[in-house]
Amino acid sequence: MSRSSSGQRRKVEEARRVVAEALGDAERRDQPTNTYVPTKPPERVPVKSEAVYVLTKGEAAARLGITTGEVERMIRAGKLTGLKAGWTEVVPSSQVEALIRPQ
Repeated sequence: MSRSSSGQRRKVEEARRVVAEALGDAERRDQPTNTYVPTKPPERVPVKSEAVYVLTKGEAAARLGITTGEVERMIRAGKLTGLKAGWTEVVPSSQVEALIRPQ
């Protein structure tokens, strides 16, 4: 089997040399290193949850023992906060719980 006369092997070796020099590692030759450097795991940072649990108007009405229309009236009157979630309006569950258990 004859070798290519175009010098393909020489071109590949030259490209490898250029890359090794560019990376600053001319001596390395694709062998894995056997040195293990242990690292500390990152510190866990407590994150304050900003989640707001919500109920649909129907769920809020069922928990309060009233009709959905009455929940809508309470939202319009400002006794409950109505939040738009897509096509539906939801109520924060904390406000419903506050109405169930007044403090």
